[in-house]
Amino acid sequence: MIKLLFVCTGNICRSPLAQGIFTRQVSDAGLSQQFVIDSAGTHAHFAGNAPDPHARAAAGMKGIDISRYRSRRITAADFLYFDRILAADHHNMVAMNTMCRNVSRAKPELLMTYAGGDYPEEIPDPYGGGMEGFVDIVDRLEKACRGLLASVAGEINVRDR
Repeated sequence: MIKLLFVCTGNICRSPLAQGIFTRQVSDAGLSQQFVIDSAGTHAHFAGNAPDPHARAAAGMKGIDISRYRSRRITAADFLYFDRILAADHHNMVAMNTMCRNVSRAKPELLMTYAGGDYPEEIPDPYGGGMEGFVDIVDRLEKACRGLLASVAGEINVRDR
């Protein structure tokens, strides 16, 4: 099992979208049994809330239902449990590095490093904006998640040998 945690600020926009997109890609690849996929936020502003309505709509445009997800704050236990912790932006990285203080199994990393090409290394926070911002980040997240899946698929093959 490979355990992945997607992290943004409030866990109502970027990270639940990444969780939903990656879950779909893993399912389409027939690898669902190989992964634990979750999301969290660095802040607890929206703890217990469903994803932002724009995030749900943007995911729905791709046939992905994230309505059952609920926001939660990342915990100390998450740093010990997950193999990879994927941050939406540098602010999330700083917050997580402060929280984990070298007690992490996995060093937090920027999700967009898996997108390749000319993509910026951060996923902009669409919260408070219109639908267009959410549609834009879904496209970015799809690309980054494809790259991430290609990277971890190699780990699955190594582990299965």
